[in-house]
Formats: sequence, C-alpha cells, structure tokens
Amino acid sequence: MKETNIIYDSVSNTWSIIVKVVNKSLLQIEYPELTGYKTKEDAEIAYHKTMHQFAMDMENIKSITGVKYTLSSYIEHWYVDIFKQYTTSPSYLQTTDWAIQRVILPSIEEDHLLINLTPEYINDILQRCAKLPYRTAGIVSRKILCTILKTAEAEELLDIKFSFESIITFPRIPPKYIAYEKEDICKLLEIAKKSDAIYLEILLCLFAGLRIGEVRGLNYDHVDFQNNTITIMQQIPNESYIEIKTENGIERRVNENCIKPPKSGASYRTLKVSDIIMEELRRRKELNAYYFQTHPEAVQYWKNYVCIGLNGELISNKTVTLGLYKLCKKNGLPKISAHGLRHICATILLEQGVPLEEISHILGHASSSTTFDIYCGEIRGRNNIIDFLSKNLDPIIYMVRKVG
Repeated sequence: MKETNIIYDSVSNTWSIIVKVVNKSLLQIEYPELTGYKTKEDAEIAYHKTMHQFAMDMENIKSITGVKYTLSSYIEHWYVDIFKQYTTSPSYLQTTDWAIQRVILPSIEEDHLLINLTPEYINDILQRCAKLPYRTAGIVSRKILCTILKTAEAEELLDIKFSFESIITFPRIPPKYIAYEKEDICKLLEIAKKSDAIYLEILLCLFAGLRIGEVRGLNYDHVDFQNNTITIMQQIPNESYIEIKTENGIERRVNENCIKPPKSGASYRTLKVSDIIMEELRRRKELNAYYFQTHPEAVQYWKNYVCIGLNGELISNKTVTLGLYKLCKKNGLPKISAHGLRHICATILLEQGVPLEEISHILGHASSSTTFDIYCGEIRGRNNIIDFLSKNLDPIIYMVRKVG
C-alpha cells in the first residue's frame, strides 16, 4: 500500500501529492499523484482537502454497500483484534507482523473493498510480494493472506464466488536448519558440559549467536569481564597453520593470513552475554594459561585466543564439527552443526519477543531481511523454548533451580 506523501520536484520547482481516492464506479481505492502545486503550503492544503473527501466517500460507500472493510483495513483489524488476541507464541506474532508491515501491505497498490476481491487481484499482490528481496516472501505472504481471507469468509465478508483454489502457490523452500526441541537443547548442553572439550564453543554459538569463525577469532582482548560483553572484531574461518615442505620434511607454521575481518560491516558488534558464558570464558582462560605454562614448546602466537587446542594451535572447524556430531550420535540427538546452534539462538530470541531488527544485529546479519528469510514460518507450532530458559539463558541451571 503506497504511503500518502508530499513530494517536491526540483526540475519543475513544483510540489505534488499522492493521495487516496475512491473510484465510485469500480468501488476501489486508487492512489493518483496530483501535481503542479507552486508551494508546499498549497500542496498540504490540497492534500488534507482530498483526504477529507476520501474519508467522506469511504463512509458513503460503506453505508451503501454495507461493507465495513477494504483489504488493507481488514488485514490490520485481523492482526490487532483477532490474531493478536488468540496467539500466544511471541515468535509467530512478530514474524507475522513483520511480514504484514514489510511485505504484504506495501504490495497492495489498489485497495479494494472485501466484497470485490477476486483471486486474480490477490494473485497480483502475491506476485509483487514474491518479487521483494526476501527468499520466503511469496510462501509466507500466501499463507498469511489465505488465513486472513478464510477469517473474512467465515464472517461472510467475501463474495460467495471467491475461490481459494485459484490462488497461486509457490514452491516450498526447505528449512535451512534442524529444529531442536527444548529437551534436545538441555540434553546437548548437559552432555557437552560433561565432555567439556567444546562446551564453551557450543555456548558461544547457541547463546551468543556467533559464527564458528567468529568463535575461533575471539581473543581475550575482545572480552570485557567487568561488563559481561564480547566484541566481534575478526573471524578465523580457515586453518590457523600451514604445512610447508622443507629439507627436514613437512613443517607446520602459523598461518597469519587466516585472520579475516567479519563477514560484513554489520558483523562488527558488541554483545552482552550471560553469566554462564563469562564463567566459562574465565575458566578457559585459566586452563589456557596453565597449558602454555606447562608446555613451553607450544605455539605462542595464539596464546591470547580463547579456542586453544593441541600444541597451542587454534581448535579447527573440523574439531568442533566432528565433536558436535559425535556428541549427537552417541546420545541419540539430531545431527547439528555449529551454524545450526546459531539458528537455535535466533529461535530463542524470537520466542522472547526480541524484534527482528535487534536479532539481526545480534547475529551480525547484513540486513533484517536475511533474518526474516531464514526464520519466518519455520518455528510456528513448536513449543516455546523460552519456557525452559532462565534470564541468563542457561537451561541446565534453570531446570536445577526449578527441581530444587
């Protein structure tokens, strides 16, 4: 739905307005642009006069036809007065609201009365939705619009000839991540804590939303223990060493070129993290210090980094990935990657009602459309993970507290 506004044309040195006008013969709302106003004041007066006439015409049309809503006004009524009142999932509420405000309403170019809606008209809107730069826009918009129109049909607000079978469909896009239930999360954390090898790496992906390269790139200069924050300044997506053939055989040397800037400008970020993560960071720092103290022959280059493995080198991506897979296989859990844990982090934040824009910042996405594409529609109908989470996002401690 186009927003009404007042526009200045620097070429002609005049003002124009975009307004709502009722087409009385077609019983639909149109958005003409009226041009040629010499001053902004003239444009504003004309705008308010035209909009006042529009309001009067709409009331007249409604009284004549008995139709209370246009499509856009019914969508807003449906979300506020129906959907919002009976939906308990914060994530479902938020993603639906985001899709309506960012995708569906901006795609309504002519706002028809409900009684005049046709499948062809709805299909035109859905085609415009699908062209927007969101991977799942078409699928999600169709699902929401059909739900809204089914409600309107039940209230006898649609033409009885309206056919839902004629509304276009879009190929389903498979989910990008494995859906873990809350019990799975708790079990994974419990067994990871016992094995200890990659427990901190799991926490950073799962409850801070870090990419595995960002986890490996984290050093203690980027950790603020006083304020419980970590700052993402770099990533290490590749191996921290290189193998060089010499006269004495194969030598492993530090790969200084493996340190890269974050994935995008938005990936530079400072995150407030939970007490449990800070405690593990302190413990890991002490373990690392003890290791380098007792192994003077170890590689010293990575001494201040968090993820230290054998010989003082960084833990590899492969170590984390295989470690996770082994934990899952041994304990009957769905196979999941470090990146899959990051997706669960987003799910948890959605369940807490955190806005998509803020989740996008936490995850370091270049735009909120990326967040929308990945998560919208994929977590509906699942139990609220937040039920198992404490304020500091440690389900194990929370469960113990409840039992105790």
